[in-house]
Amino acid sequence: MSSPPISPEGSESNQSQPLDNNLVSIYIQKIAKLDIKQNSSLEESVDMMQNILVAMGTSSTNSTNQMPLLASQKLEEFALRYLEYNSNKKEIVIKKSNVVLHAKIVLPGTTSYEFETDDGIQEQNTKIFLPKENFVENGTAVLSIYYNNLEDILNKQEYIYTSNKYGVRSKILSTSIQPKKNKLVKNATIGFKIPVSDPIPEKKCVFWEFATEKVKDPGWSSEGCTLVKSTDQYVECSCNHLTHFAVLMQVKDDQLSSEHQDILEILTYLGLTLSIIGCILTFMTYFLFTDVKSEQSQIRMNLVFVLAVAHILFLLASPARGDLFLCISVAALMQLFYTSALCWMSAEGIQLYMQVVKVFNTNLKMRQVYGFAWGFPLLLMVVSLSIASNGHGGLASFVNEEFCWLSTKNHLIWTFIAPVLLLILGNIIVLGLVMKEMKNITKPMGTGQRANALRSSFKAFVVLAPLLGITWIMGLLCILGAGAAGLYIFTILNSIQGFFIFLFHCVRNSEIRSKLQRKIQAFDDSHLKQESSNNYRRSKNLNQINSKTPNKPTTPETAVVNTLNIPQENMALSELDISDNLHGQTQNELKL
Repeated sequence: MSSPPISPEGSESNQSQPLDNNLVSIYIQKIAKLDIKQNSSLEESVDMMQNILVAMGTSSTNSTNQMPLLASQKLEEFALRYLEYNSNKKEIVIKKSNVVLHAKIVLPGTTSYEFETDDGIQEQNTKIFLPKENFVENGTAVLSIYYNNLEDILNKQEYIYTSNKYGVRSKILSTSIQPKKNKLVKNATIGFKIPVSDPIPEKKCVFWEFATEKVKDPGWSSEGCTLVKSTDQYVECSCNHLTHFAVLMQVKDDQLSSEHQDILEILTYLGLTLSIIGCILTFMTYFLFTDVKSEQSQIRMNLVFVLAVAHILFLLASPARGDLFLCISVAALMQLFYTSALCWMSAEGIQLYMQVVKVFNTNLKMRQVYGFAWGFPLLLMVVSLSIASNGHGGLASFVNEEFCWLSTKNHLIWTFIAPVLLLILGNIIVLGLVMKEMKNITKPMGTGQRANALRSSFKAFVVLAPLLGITWIMGLLCILGAGAAGLYIFTILNSIQGFFIFLFHCVRNSEIRSKLQRKIQAFDDSHLKQESSNNYRRSKNLNQINSKTPNKPTTPETAVVNTLNIPQENMALSELDISDNLHGQTQNELKL
């Protein structure tokens, strides 16, 4: 519900003529029975809203503050469904005395969207302006509903706002865009007329926040809205009502506050950047310092490769929202690569189990591993696209309204979540068996040994958890609706998974460190030998030149050389030996 200005209001007028809850309940039942396939259904819904506003204006039975606005919300939801089904209708205008509905498909090339009512004076009409930056390339549906007398109905009861009493002193305007956005790319400007006979000492731009699972107390909220212009008869508001990593495991629309959204977005983008860098460094490390034909190297290199690609696609998902085809492509590839990453994590678990628990016959059939880690995700992606294309809304229903990811409304999200939970559950079992085997090997006896064993087990868990994707089980917190805390935990732990893999399995890997040191030493030795050879050739050439020239007077420098009986051609080599000894001492210091 877009931002009408509200003002302090006395309590006497607020207590007259309460509203009728039953009227809204009947309206909701009737509007639920309307068929969006019928051309006349949208006008019927507006007619019903018109009638209910008239009836509620004269009702004398008890109600709650939210009920009249709940009726308007249901009208908006039905109108958006109608527009989605009847997308061939480029513009719809329905005018009643208390309700004016305007729907329009904003096509590419359109500079902006404007809706304005006729309130008598053009400069003081109720209006909204949406800049072109908020529209997608393949067309955006914009719905505006203007209510002529809803503010009178609302003012019959008290509205509590930041511990003060407020009343609505403007008309109410509701505007929605489809595809839906959590925040507008560029702020909308909304103008409202104020009655001349009703001076307002304090004005606020607000919107109605409905009760949800996350919002327990419905009411007017000014979050994201600011007052930019104000006169005695007119006010102008600016409102800005993009996704965090936890959206991957959410099965229903997000109800987080904009503050939490912003923090999660920052954590996501920082974490994914670190993870991508970690994945690239891990891939290069294993390519340069391990046997790339070994099972472990193949599995790990494939894991960090698909994880890096998946993270890059996630970063592209928000910009891709402006083009439907690109958005669907990004979402489908994200499903493919994230599922493949989970499959390679499962392969890590199987390989670890065979090495630690089975010990013998530990060779994996890599052809089958490749078939599973790439074929299974590809199959899931094709099935998901097929379900969407054959369902209501076509391929457009494949993606979420707010982010280029699997839709939650048609439950396509479960084609990703269900395999993820099964694969991670398998890895949790594998990790448990490995930890048990480690415990059996150590068999601690004394108290000190038990403490050491516990520390070793904990270290093993910390090192193996990122590799096996155990932290993805935190996605259950998102599914079960654990609130902001669950989303923070999931986002932080999983967005930096690639960085943890590099830290624990490259930087802290003693075998890789020793191979790196040997390569550095070999490079240094080769460099020193080359320098020695070059110095020897230069010395030899100098002697040849001296033998062809007349004897020169003995200089102090040559006198010193002759006195010590050091051949001049060996002098450079002697200096080189000293340099070599110093270099060896430096290497030893580094080892310390």
